[in-house]
Amino acid sequence: MSDRSRRHAAILRILTGAPVPGQAALAAALEGEGFRVTQATLSRDLAQLGVVRGPSGYTLPPTAQRAASGQSIDAAIRREAISVDLGVGLVVMRTRPGHANALAVELDARLPEGVIGCIAGDDTIFLAMRTADAAERLVRHIDSLLAPPPSRTAGFVGPDASMAFRAATPGAAWSGFPSTARVGAAP
Repeated sequence: MSDRSRRHAAILRILTGAPVPGQAALAAALEGEGFRVTQATLSRDLAQLGVVRGPSGYTLPPTAQRAASGQSIDAAIRREAISVDLGVGLVVMRTRPGHANALAVELDARLPEGVIGCIAGDDTIFLAMRTADAAERLVRHIDSLLAPPPSRTAGFVGPDASMAFRAATPGAAWSGFPSTARVGAAP
């Protein structure tokens, strides 16, 4: 586990108990756990974890509170994930913008079987897998948790409906469009 991951886990532990009034108090609590951080690093960590500042101070976002309380990771995936895809040794999960990090925190807290670790961006999570079989099992499981997307072709009829779906669906193939390249064509 990296220093950042250990520090994030410590922040989650500290904030699980009660709100912390300010960054100075949180930095002091982290120092008590062996982490010396600058204000810039702490601000970045709080943003990455989605920590919320309310009238009583810094608190965990609802998803992290649920992770700390032991709610099922399946519930978190149902709530946050939009889609899942399989790469070579990699599972790629998409969320609504801004939700990937909160879900990744929950995944890191209880790594599913076969997951080595995960990295989150704004709306995408990459899960590094031990084996291709583990990746396939996880994709099937996550896929079973996801609700079918609403029809993205409403209002379209005929062959354009297929192209409209592909155009509106991230990661969908663009096979409905004719190729503009011609093999052996003179320049």
